[in-house]
Amino acid sequence: MNFKKDLLPHLVAIILFTAVSTVFYSPLVFSGKSLNQHDILYGLGASQEIISHRVETGEEALWTNSMFGGMPGYLINTKWSGDLMIHLHHAMSLWLPSPAGVTLVMCITFYLLLLVFGVRPWLAIAGGLAYSLGSFNMVSIEAGHMWKMWAIAYMPLVLAGVHLAFRKKYLLGFAVMAVGLALELRSNHLQITYYLLILLLVYGLVHLAYVIKEKDLVSLVKPLGYLVFAAVLAVLCNTGKIWSVYEYGKYSTRGPSELTKEGATASSGLDKEYAFSYSNGITEPFTLLIPEFFGGPTISSLPAFSNLAVALRSNGQPAVQVREHIKQVRTYWGDQPYTAGPSYAGAIVILLFVLSLTLLDNRQRIWLIAATVLSVILSWGHNFEIFNNFIFDYFPGYNKFRSVSMILIIALLCIPLAAFLGLERLLQDSKDPKMQKKLLRAGMVTGGLLLMAILYASIGSFRGGSDQQMASQVPPWYMEALLADRASILRNDAIRSLLFAGLVWLVLFYKLKGKISLNLVYFVVVGLIVVDLWGVNKRYLQNDDFVVGDSNTQTATAADREILQDPSPNYRVLSYLDNPWAEARTSYFHKSIGGYHGAKLHRYADVIEGCLDAEFRALLQELQTTGRAGSHPVIDMLNTRYILAGTEPGGALPNRYALGNAWFVSQVDLVTTANDEFERLC
Repeated sequence: MNFKKDLLPHLVAIILFTAVSTVFYSPLVFSGKSLNQHDILYGLGASQEIISHRVETGEEALWTNSMFGGMPGYLINTKWSGDLMIHLHHAMSLWLPSPAGVTLVMCITFYLLLLVFGVRPWLAIAGGLAYSLGSFNMVSIEAGHMWKMWAIAYMPLVLAGVHLAFRKKYLLGFAVMAVGLALELRSNHLQITYYLLILLLVYGLVHLAYVIKEKDLVSLVKPLGYLVFAAVLAVLCNTGKIWSVYEYGKYSTRGPSELTKEGATASSGLDKEYAFSYSNGITEPFTLLIPEFFGGPTISSLPAFSNLAVALRSNGQPAVQVREHIKQVRTYWGDQPYTAGPSYAGAIVILLFVLSLTLLDNRQRIWLIAATVLSVILSWGHNFEIFNNFIFDYFPGYNKFRSVSMILIIALLCIPLAAFLGLERLLQDSKDPKMQKKLLRAGMVTGGLLLMAILYASIGSFRGGSDQQMASQVPPWYMEALLADRASILRNDAIRSLLFAGLVWLVLFYKLKGKISLNLVYFVVVGLIVVDLWGVNKRYLQNDDFVVGDSNTQTATAADREILQDPSPNYRVLSYLDNPWAEARTSYFHKSIGGYHGAKLHRYADVIEGCLDAEFRALLQELQTTGRAGSHPVIDMLNTRYILAGTEPGGALPNRYALGNAWFVSQVDLVTTANDEFERLC
């Protein structure tokens, strides 16, 4: 074994991946700070009762009373016995704290995927960094979507196992597939796993087409046998999680409602409007190349010299108010109701992807392009109904998931995979004169798109769907300045992408000319990818997001402490400090009739929509006008003893109409259908 050739690249890869992961999260790793993550904080509120029960008794609670009047707890926080894969999970992340660990694992798994596809280690290092540092990942981490991120981190490992098996490396493919899928399923984010299956389906169908063309169907038997056996083992490792999700799904909002609505068809999944509420606009995938093509996150800050800041000062706004105002500006003008940031793959990666389209053989090119295009089309959701409605209605299981823009993760895996396969091919055949022409075409296409974006910054409208309401609330000069800032954001990022793509294009051009060494190519590609993606990511995940101590805790207010003095365990709380059906802070301290969960019980969701929402609005009106709460049948039936109306002493208002956990009734009315029962209830 040659150390320099066979071991050194892998050792460098691990060291570099670890260094990037630790330095990017340096406040977490070196300063003992924690990352303030919205969904982690909400998840802690939802799971606090379960965690407390575990600490006190050593038992696992499969039910919690702290959300939605009570719901199963095994989809919130359950430790399954016999989970041996947790040791491998920790080992792969080198026991780094989350989220540094997930970034490291993403680097490693994609590095391994590229090695399996035949990319040399020094280029695979660049690919691992490109996959892990994509802005979609950092935006998700900042929001606290950690199980989603772990599922994304293990996707390349599963694909690597499948590819090995089809390359007739059966035992290795079996082992990688079994381990990768077991870790993937352990992450317990079935939406990401479902999207992974779509990717594997595209890969498999293209491979099947070639096998049929070559009249060699028999060659599929052996690899499929190994892969099926590996999948069975992976499922067996996670039987408890999978079965509980399957069993609960029939009763959750992912399953059918017992109620029938006039004019509505029966559905076993989510409401289509709800599922498609987060759909990419048709041109929104341009953010893969230009990060803030659509202005970045929904709300972001503008510099002190921005057009809006100048306009505010020119119209008499005090300097202090201007500084505060430009910290919270709606710069996003895309189609989504809210976004925390774009899905930027990297200008360098897109340049290499375009290059790969002319370099890869048909078998690789077809499935990678097909998966990428399908991912983009599906992410359009309601903006491309002619196709997406059909998929939602008829493709098995697709209607169980919301936020279809998330399916772009397929493209975010396929694009860098194709990109570095293409770069490997370019460097293998660097002496072929045709390579210079292909590199020139790739540069012209990528550069042309960026130049068109720069031109569009001078002629575009930059008006979004939510601007109509804003325009009615602000003077015309305000909107004019804001639109100019949106144009400036696009122009600056397009020029930035042009710079990074242009530098790598020049390096590759001079390599084909024989003017520079191969080692310099490796150094420049790795370095510029890190600089490019690092710079964009720090817009959304900044050092200021890390705070001293444990940020993912809650502090009881004076009003909370008043309620907690009640010695009876049999009470519930309704908070109107926030939307009670989309907050979990109350659940951290009390038994709440509200909560925050993506798959609440369908019966309770029906009650919220048909009864509780209207009662809550009526309650708000009463408290705002009279300062007292009247009787509201369903709120009272749920034993809501306290209304959390403030944080200071006296902020907890007793509800004298609460019925208790059980009560005697004077009569029983019989009804024949669920609709009749629901009508009588509300």
